[in-house]
Amino acid sequence: MWQISASALKAYIPFSVFRRRIKRQVDLLEKSKLFDRSYYLLQAQDIGIQLSPQRAVWHYVMVGDKLRLSPHRIFDTHYYHEAYTDIEGSGISALYHYITHGAQENRNPHPAFDTSYVKSQTKLTTNPLIDYVESKPGSLNPHKMFDEAYVLHQLSKSHSLTRTVLEEYFEADKNVEPSKQFNAEQYFDRYPGIKNIHPFYHYVRWGIKERRIITGKHDSIDMIKEKIQKMDDLEPDLLKPWQDIDAIGRLNRIVIDSSEESSLVKLYESVRYTGETFIIMMNSLVAGGAEKVAANFSNILSEFDEIKNIIIIVTGYGPRDAIKWFKGSKHVFVDLSDEFSSMNDNSAALMIATFMQLINVRGLLVINSRQGWGLAERHGKVLSRQCSIIVACFCYDYDVYGRRAGYARTHLVHAISSVSHVITDNHAFRSAIIKDLKLDETDAAKVKVVYQPVGIANAPIKATRQQINRKRVLWAGRFSIQKRLDLAFEIAKLMPEIDFVFAGGDLTDVGLPTSQIPLNCTIYGKYEDIDEVLLGEYDAFLYTAKWDGLPNILLEVAVNCVPIIAPNIGGISELVTDETGWIVEKPDEPQSYVQNLQNALNKTSQAAQKASAALELIKNRHSYESFKDIVTGAFFEKVKR
Repeated sequence: MWQISASALKAYIPFSVFRRRIKRQVDLLEKSKLFDRSYYLLQAQDIGIQLSPQRAVWHYVMVGDKLRLSPHRIFDTHYYHEAYTDIEGSGISALYHYITHGAQENRNPHPAFDTSYVKSQTKLTTNPLIDYVESKPGSLNPHKMFDEAYVLHQLSKSHSLTRTVLEEYFEADKNVEPSKQFNAEQYFDRYPGIKNIHPFYHYVRWGIKERRIITGKHDSIDMIKEKIQKMDDLEPDLLKPWQDIDAIGRLNRIVIDSSEESSLVKLYESVRYTGETFIIMMNSLVAGGAEKVAANFSNILSEFDEIKNIIIIVTGYGPRDAIKWFKGSKHVFVDLSDEFSSMNDNSAALMIATFMQLINVRGLLVINSRQGWGLAERHGKVLSRQCSIIVACFCYDYDVYGRRAGYARTHLVHAISSVSHVITDNHAFRSAIIKDLKLDETDAAKVKVVYQPVGIANAPIKATRQQINRKRVLWAGRFSIQKRLDLAFEIAKLMPEIDFVFAGGDLTDVGLPTSQIPLNCTIYGKYEDIDEVLLGEYDAFLYTAKWDGLPNILLEVAVNCVPIIAPNIGGISELVTDETGWIVEKPDEPQSYVQNLQNALNKTSQAAQKASAALELIKNRHSYESFKDIVTGAFFEKVKR
């Protein structure tokens, strides 16, 4: 049994005070209907703790709350602590806080239990969770998305109730719906990354804030289409002979003086020449890797005479530094970030689909745009008959909980049947997509690996450097959680004899204090082009990302013959190998980077050989000419007709 000695406690708080505080909590929870001993004992048993029923409450107050064990099926200790961080360090358990303060303050004990909403139904001043537990099944709804009477009707078909309807629902089959608006099976199919989490729990805890799409079984598109088809069988004149059910409602009337109307006018006025138009939808024009991909594709398109207009629709806010990468007079940039900020995703998708059906569109390329992915997902089946739809994804993103995220996880599974191609820049992610989404042979063939081009000089230009004893290592990229700046600082601390330069942002981008910068580190700041940073001579380049595809920064560094030390993640090993650099096999361990850095810095002859080999690989595989040949042959062969 886990114990705290009295002597240890006295060092921080008088033991008598501590004992009285514990006793108050235990006495209250012993009498509370919100402490389910049998449920608590099962949780403890699952993690290897054996308890007697008499010790359950004491254990929860002393240990279980810290272990995030829940005292009741609809009191989620982990959620309560996460949602209300102010109680951390107060010395009282989550349930005790809810009973004595939280309920009165309208705090929620569980993601599926809305305290304010329950209070509005009872008009009582007592504890709403106790009111719910004691209420007649079907008389109180614990959440706006949970219809007790509707759930009760479904549950009564299979078994009798022994607990509250909400408790029974979470242990029932997933074909039981919490309301007509939410179907768990469809939510799970749409977002397979939630894995073992109950779909409704996931939605009310995270999905609502993340604006995840939900569908009720009885209101699904397939159900509606089926009903329309049955009605047409009974009444042949209901649909025109040529009418496609999938196209019904795709061209709704745009409301006058709305964001949709102003966006549509702005887009239509951007078409400068008659002839074929290509549309690229991007989230921003920050000078990053995804924007470089868009510019590379767009610049090739501009070389074809048949393509008269290339419209780049910018859907999000941020810097516009990448505009300089788009060459030629055919490019027109339409910034709809303000309009989309006041428009829901359904309206945005419908507006773009309407625009595309008003003009002669050859193709659509979507890169990191939520509205663009929504367009492909919602209207791709209809639009694919008119033009090619190409989407780009290079790696999975990960949210703050460590779960897979990004459009490849959330949207691609629903858009894959409508798109003509999925482009990525590395084979590792192509294999991951095919495996994770269980793509059949037809859809798997749509996923294309296209290595991005990089400008290759005849010889790397290096500035003259004064002869000094200390060696220099460069780290460059976006200052973000993904790039693990904190890990890079940890590596620098372990190598005080080396000078490190960090380029690409400032510490406010990742919320790191200045005090965390080691003395041997210099913050270069943001840059417009990596060449300006590389004018200073460096002995090695350090890359520490947590996840990635095949980052463009590594290509640019390799062209300048700087030895690379990078983690074995994503598609990096397709560039950095034992022959072309130093690949870190344990990317979470700072010491593993240190060992590889020391080899690169100490074995100068070997480092030069590897850097030369990397440059040769770049010349053979990442030239603009080879990129153009691959892109033209794989995606735009129809343009050449």
